[in-house]
Amino acid sequence: MNKTLKTGNARIHNEKRRGNAAIEFALGSTLLFLLLGGVSDFARLFYYASIVANSARAGVQRGMYDVESGITNTTTISTDMQTSAQDEPGTSGMTGLTATTSVYCQCEGSGTNVGCATTCSGAAPNMFAKVTAQYPFTTVISWPSIPSSVSISQTAIVRVQ
Repeated sequence: MNKTLKTGNARIHNEKRRGNAAIEFALGSTLLFLLLGGVSDFARLFYYASIVANSARAGVQRGMYDVESGITNTTTISTDMQTSAQDEPGTSGMTGLTATTSVYCQCEGSGTNVGCATTCSGAAPNMFAKVTAQYPFTTVISWPSIPSSVSISQTAIVRVQ
């Protein structure tokens, strides 16, 4: 009879332990999944920022190509840069990606914009291509005290001539 009591008490004690383990797992896994969600949102933010930066760079590369090909119309160059920025690989499915482009000229060392047909002390002005790509990023999980939507913006400027 003494053996039966010990076995019965041990069984009751083990069942209580299993209940505690289930509660600990429930609490611990909840915190783990919250942490995992935060890490994944943070990683997505950096991923999309990289794509937006690549998109801006693709746009200015197209501007360099157009100028090198002999295209001098700044409106045509800007349109080509905008198309290239929005068609960059990795941007498919990124609805809301916008690219603002500009082509401008500056005299050497002045920092002020001038017309591209003017001359600067007998020399042609330097031509620059600028693309600003923007994307409205939204987190998967809405976090307290952290905005669930943020605009990612990257600018690329290059001297093309």
